[in-house]
Amino acid sequence: ISTGRATRALLTPEEAARRIGVCVKTLRQIRNEGAIPYVAVTARKHFYRPEDCDAFLASRVTTVQAVRPTRRVTRR
Repeated sequence: ISTGRATRALLTPEEAARRIGVCVKTLRQIRNEGAIPYVAVTARKHFYRPEDCDAFLASRVTTVQAVRPTRRVTRR
């Protein structure tokens, strides 16, 4: 993006998708669900702030809970 100093920090959909590890179509679905903020320059031009992409990823971090072992019954 070559317009203005503030817009240089914005990511294109392709860059944002790469940053969060999804394809552009998936990014569009995430945007439509309202899960990630975006900047709408026009009705068809959307950009993303790097910090919003990072916050989206941080919101998806989960921890693995210990699973109790089950008693298996083996048949002979």
